[in-house]
Amino acid sequence: NRSSDLFQPLIEPLSEIIMFTLNRHLEASRIIELGSALMTMFGYDVQNRTILRKLYTEVVSIVSPNFEIALKKDPDFGHRVMQFASTTIKSCSSIVVESGEDALRLLLCGVKALSAPEDAVVLWACRFLANFVAASATNAVARSLVELSAKDMLIAVFRSVGGFGLRTHLRHYQLIIYEMRRHALAILEPVMKGLFGDPGFLSREVDEAQKANFVRGVLREGINKSRLSEVVTTFFNHCKGY
Repeated sequence: NRSSDLFQPLIEPLSEIIMFTLNRHLEASRIIELGSALMTMFGYDVQNRTILRKLYTEVVSIVSPNFEIALKKDPDFGHRVMQFASTTIKSCSSIVVESGEDALRLLLCGVKALSAPEDAVVLWACRFLANFVAASATNAVARSLVELSAKDMLIAVFRSVGGFGLRTHLRHYQLIIYEMRRHALAILEPVMKGLFGDPGFLSREVDEAQKANFVRGVLREGINKSRLSEVVTTFFNHCKGY
């Protein structure tokens, strides 16, 4: 790509600018957009992996320790961090899934972002987490990280689907449910049955039979996006008392 070739010499200095700025001004979240652009343009190219891996590692080490506090203070920060995470795993999944503890830190940031009221934060968090689950189908390290984070992630997803979230976010949460059903059924099924088998989980508006029907619906229809949407929307309506 000619335009990418023109920018090639700028990758390393731009990465340094991003890391320098974030290290001194965490609230300067717009600079992370530049990181997302670099990942989109150059993540596919093996010769750039070392530079981009360094950028990814540095961004995660800076944003993850205070992510929850920064997210509440500035939702735009959460949006841009999750967009960076999603763009990175989409453009070059190996940078993320092979990063061990950094990947786990980023997953936990994603889980925290799932309960945000802002649509852009939830959208990018769900895209990142769904893509990570998809990547875990062919990567043992990613699989183990999904196993570690699955319960917390699914509690956040199903609490939101169970009436504590916004209707407009349902289509985002379905991305995670779909990929879990498709690529991690052995993880999804026991977690769902454990959560929904707890009488105290979710709204009093739904009884145990409705919870059981929802679990069956997800496990049976979860690989069909349109049917999954119906199952999730119907359950959300029941939980809201409609």
